[in-house]
Amino acid sequence: MTSALLKRRNLPLLLLQAQDALMAEFRPVLNRHGLTDPQWRVLRALLAYTELEPWQLCEHAWIGSPSMPGILSRMEQTGLLERRIVESDQRRRLISMTAKGRRTVIAAAADIEQSYIHFERRIGKATMQRAYEAMDEFLGKVDLPVAGTEK
Repeated sequence: MTSALLKRRNLPLLLLQAQDALMAEFRPVLNRHGLTDPQWRVLRALLAYTELEPWQLCEHAWIGSPSMPGILSRMEQTGLLERRIVESDQRRRLISMTAKGRRTVIAAAADIEQSYIHFERRIGKATMQRAYEAMDEFLGKVDLPVAGTEK
């Protein structure tokens, strides 16, 4: 009876399975560099934008705002990033990478590139390209909320 009610494949579940399969390739690399997936996303955002406020990091790293303070605190404690007060508004903080953070990104990036090469060899270049195109098309057509602001 339930199969007659559920006519479509479970797309959210398929996307989670795809993410898990992909992260199984990359998580060991991140772990070797002492990073979690969210920490890597923060570092990538800071690499692209140099200095961001925490709410901007939520948006660019796709991390919910309740999780961000803990992530930033741990990264600051390990010396990967630093915070500074915005002079014109003492309530605001700007986050940037430290020299150690940059060294970590450089070291991890080389290993991550090797993981991409290995993964692409396993699934095929055409499959990888189709996955990128499908995700770009999908994300271009949906209206996504900013991380942490979902209702």
